[in-house]
Amino acid sequence: MEDVLIVFIVFGAIFGGGIVNMVLKHRKDVKALEVSERNQLSTQERDALKKQVAALTERVEVLERIVTDRKYQLDREIASL
Repeated sequence: MEDVLIVFIVFGAIFGGGIVNMVLKHRKDVKALEVSERNQLSTQERDALKKQVAALTERVEVLERIVTDRKYQLDREIASL
């Protein structure tokens, strides 16, 4: 019985370390993949925000042109009379 126990301990020591290393490597790879996916989402969100800022900037420029237009100012002055 003691011989069998010694054999199990030896095999456990030999193969147990390899299994622990495989599990730790797998966890590390999964974490790296999660970080990569998070960065991709951030890139997509950044691109969407850039498009939104560009569209809003264009709208503000159009509104500035309307407000600074001479005819618009004249219409406002007439309306206020």
